[in-house]
Amino acid sequence: MLKLNLSSATIKRFAFIVLILWLCSVTAPYSIYAQVAEAEQVDEFGKWSDEELQARLDNILIRLNNEPTVSAQFLLSRGENQTPGAARRLFGIMRGYLIYHKIDRSRLLATFCKPQPEENTQIWMIPPSVGKKTCEPDIIVFDKTVLYDSVFHANNYFGATTRIEEIAHSWTVPTLEEFAELLRLLPDAKGYVFIYGGTNVYWTRDSRDRTKTVRNKDSPTEIRKMTVMASEVFRDRGLRSRVVVHEAGYRDSYAEIEMWIVPNGGRKPVPSRTYPKVKATVD
Repeated sequence: MLKLNLSSATIKRFAFIVLILWLCSVTAPYSIYAQVAEAEQVDEFGKWSDEELQARLDNILIRLNNEPTVSAQFLLSRGENQTPGAARRLFGIMRGYLIYHKIDRSRLLATFCKPQPEENTQIWMIPPSVGKKTCEPDIIVFDKTVLYDSVFHANNYFGATTRIEEIAHSWTVPTLEEFAELLRLLPDAKGYVFIYGGTNVYWTRDSRDRTKTVRNKDSPTEIRKMTVMASEVFRDRGLRSRVVVHEAGYRDSYAEIEMWIVPNGGRKPVPSRTYPKVKATVD
């Protein structure tokens, strides 16, 4: 039998090496996890059609369902020629689509970045305990009259082919609510909301193959419902006295609502209808 004569110091060194190897084997999975637990950019895009946007969101939906502890952060930059509320409205529509598919709203995060020449959206997956991505913020200064946003309203709109399109054409009240909250933060400003009925115009061919323009104008009752709806949003928030809601004629497309911010001393905005092609005036 082979007999080893090992000193006490040698045995201690050997035991120490064994302990270190065991600790490495136990902690290796956690070290690997620590390396991969970081924010991951999964998409970036500009302006897309409703079909393309929905397809991209479906990919995000798959990731969120497969990784239930991860959040999705949207970094949104509006285009330089877009209204201040455009990026916020886009996020609202995308969030609405994902919530419709049972994603908890607390997992959907938004960061609004400074405008770029063209609108841009980045989507990041944020694991637990990982900080959100940052960017140079979109700082909006209301030192003059500004069109905050405009949104189509679906009075007679039946042409939606995607869920995204349906949400976009039913996003009137959330947009008005966000406008009201902004107005609350600007105590010296006043809001102007212009209600336009839609002609719901479309083109077809007659029996002699000539182009024919068809308009299905919103009725005065439908326009009045839009006015009441908008007024109720501001009244419920104690802002009715600070907002002028005005029926401004027709837009030669779908019904539309414009929201203007007017600072103290700022000029009053003048609505413009496109059907008939004559400017309307504020009463």
